[in-house]
Amino acid sequence: MEMIAELENQHIIQLAKELGSRFRVSAEIHAEDLLFKFFTSMTPGEQSIVRYFESGHGDANQIYHTARSLVPETKDPRVLDFAAGFGRVSRHFSAIMPTARLSASDIHQAAVEFLRGVLAIDAIKSDGVPRKSSLPKDEFDFIFSLSFFSHMPDYRFLDWLRLLLSALKPNGYLLFTTHGDATMRQYPQLAALYDPEKGCGYGVGLGTDQTDIEGENYGTAITDFNYVAGKIKQLPARMVTFRSAGWWGHQDEWIIQRIG
Repeated sequence: MEMIAELENQHIIQLAKELGSRFRVSAEIHAEDLLFKFFTSMTPGEQSIVRYFESGHGDANQIYHTARSLVPETKDPRVLDFAAGFGRVSRHFSAIMPTARLSASDIHQAAVEFLRGVLAIDAIKSDGVPRKSSLPKDEFDFIFSLSFFSHMPDYRFLDWLRLLLSALKPNGYLLFTTHGDATMRQYPQLAALYDPEKGCGYGVGLGTDQTDIEGENYGTAITDFNYVAGKIKQLPARMVTFRSAGWWGHQDEWIIQRIG
């Protein structure tokens, strides 16, 4: 049995190398990569590796086309992948748009070290509290944050939007995703977090299994359109586009532009 397990492991490693070569990216996957663990829990074996690389490439390609449409005159845009994890998307974005000056940010020190040391991507350590974050100000033409605000408690939501907006250059763009109506229709267990009778447009289940994130700063959040739109109105920003279920068939996509 040990020999079979070893052969299977070698086969998985070889498959990762083939996929890395196919997409022209690093084939390395960190042992603490939570998204890869998620894929493994959903589709064990080969398919988890395939989904990890194919989904990363697909998401990066979608981001690339969005960035090009928003900043078409900028040949080498300054781009930030916020809450980048271990580079599932960043590694592909670097390959798809090599002219972009890409940085990534994550709360996990191991992820920051992996991004820098293995993927050769400039990385910035984040924090669970926005005011403690070390993101530079007025730096980026475009920031994308996939499935980050879908985990933020209400009392952090606006502060994080403010922080990311301040990291943009004037007139720069922020793309982020949330759990909205489409998510609630597809996932009843998540819809149960949302109580329309409260009228706040928001629901959350707090808690995390990540040792370096405090439970009160993270969870699973559900937000309706009016909730998010109301937060945006409190910012020096304008809404550019909203797409219901614009990501992964259920998360909403929001693009806003910094004003001034």
